[in-house]
Amino acid sequence: MRILPPPLTQLKAQYGNYGYGVSENTAMVVTGNTFKVIGTSGVYVFDVSVAVQGSRNTNDKGRYGLKNVKMAYLTPGDSYDMTTRKITYATNKVKLFGANQVKTKAITTNDIFGPSIFSTITDSLFASNASTSTFGYTNYTNPQYIVNFRKLIGGWSMFATSPTNSSLQYISFQTCYMDLYCYANC
Repeated sequence: MRILPPPLTQLKAQYGNYGYGVSENTAMVVTGNTFKVIGTSGVYVFDVSVAVQGSRNTNDKGRYGLKNVKMAYLTPGDSYDMTTRKITYATNKVKLFGANQVKTKAITTNDIFGPSIFSTITDSLFASNASTSTFGYTNYTNPQYIVNFRKLIGGWSMFATSPTNSSLQYISFQTCYMDLYCYANC
């Protein structure tokens, strides 16, 4: 059996331009039009208002791709106004740049949707001053997808060390674009 995703226009009409992904052991506490992130991981905000449906593979007739999905990731203490789309970072976070970043390239993966891998890959991208993009493949191969992430130069990313575990750092960001394409066996 092969699942065909509905057209992007249908998804936008049914669900709007914004979606949220809440990690394990994490919650969005909603008050009015604002939510605050609590817990141990984070919340993804996906914006498809400028996304386009398309493909890199001519065999799939453009059905299996999305390009330019704008992403933000908020971690504990951050808040998000769902009306204005404004992010307010926790007061203990500092901008992640220069000396705060690592000089190694962002990591890649062959299991992008594995446990915690999605956020591990995006964290490595924003922690790196040597990469502006990274990618991951799905573990499933029939069909197999590739997910590309691009950060904007000079974009915002923030980090903080957990108050209860000094070896745990939280990285939040708001200037990332994601492309999702069928890679093989489309």
